[in-house]
Amino acid sequence: MVSTEIPAVQRLYDRWVELAPSLCENIDLVDAWTKESTDLIISTFSDLEAKKVLDIGCGPGDPTLSLTTLVGEKGEIVGLDFVSRFIEELEKRATSKNLKNISVKLGNSLDLPFKNESFDAACCRFGMQYLTNDLKIRQLQEAYRVLKKGGEIVVVDWGEEAHGEIKNVYLDVLTKHTATKNVDKASTDFNLITALDFARLLKSVGFLNLQWDYAEIHWRWQGTPVTFWNFIRSMSPQMDSIFANIPEETANQIHEEIHRNVAKYYDGYFVSIPAKNIVVKGVK
Repeated sequence: MVSTEIPAVQRLYDRWVELAPSLCENIDLVDAWTKESTDLIISTFSDLEAKKVLDIGCGPGDPTLSLTTLVGEKGEIVGLDFVSRFIEELEKRATSKNLKNISVKLGNSLDLPFKNESFDAACCRFGMQYLTNDLKIRQLQEAYRVLKKGGEIVVVDWGEEAHGEIKNVYLDVLTKHTATKNVDKASTDFNLITALDFARLLKSVGFLNLQWDYAEIHWRWQGTPVTFWNFIRSMSPQMDSIFANIPEETANQIHEEIHRNVAKYYDGYFVSIPAKNIVVKGVK
C-alpha cells in the first residue's frame, strides 16, 4: 500500500482498490471505452521518439501501452499508480505484448518517487479530476519537478461540463427516483474545473506555452445497454447504498428507464455516448 497523510486521498485510494478487480476484469472493454481520450494524449504531444515519458495515474494500461509506439525502442514509458492491482495488471499486459520499453512504479503522484529532471514528458489522463485544486497544484508541482527543461505535460480530464449526455442517460434518472438529490456528486466525487482554470493551475506552478481546449469525444462501450449499465453500477460503489434504500419496484423502474435511455445510443454493436474532455498542455 502507498501511504498518504491526506484523508481525501486515502478515500480515493480505498475507492480504487475496491474498483480495481472489476476494472481489470473488463480492461479490454474499458480501453475501448476511453480510446478517444487516450488518442487526445497521443495527438497533443510533440515528437516523443526516444524520449522518457511518465504516465501519472496509469491505471491498468492506457495510455501507457498506447504511448509505446511514440517513444520507440530507444524510449521508455514509466507507468505510475498508487494501486498495486493496477501495477500488476499493467506489468502482465506489457509482458504479454512483449513490450520492452515499459516500466512500472508503485507510488503516490503527490510525492513522486523520482529524482529531479528525470523525464522528457509526462501525462495524466483522468488522474486529477478527483483532486481539490490545492491537490491538483501539488501534483502539478511534482510533475514540474521531475520534468527536464523543455519537457511537456499533457492532461486530459472530464472537465466542468464533461457529464454531457451521460448525465441525461442515468444520473438524472437516479435523481428523479431516489432521495439522493445530488447523485452526480455523490456517485463520482469529481472536482471538475474548466479548461481555462486548469491552464491557470499549470501557469501557477511555472509551466509555459500553455494550450487548453475542449475536445468532443464519444464513450464507446462494446456491448448492450444492459451490460453497459451493469458495468457502470459495478464501477460506482455508492450505487449499492442508493439501491439498498429504495423498493424493488422502484429499482426495476430505474433500470428499465436507464436501459431505454442507453438504447438511444446503441447501434447493435456499440453504445456510443457523446461527451467532452478538457485537454491542457504546458512546457517546463
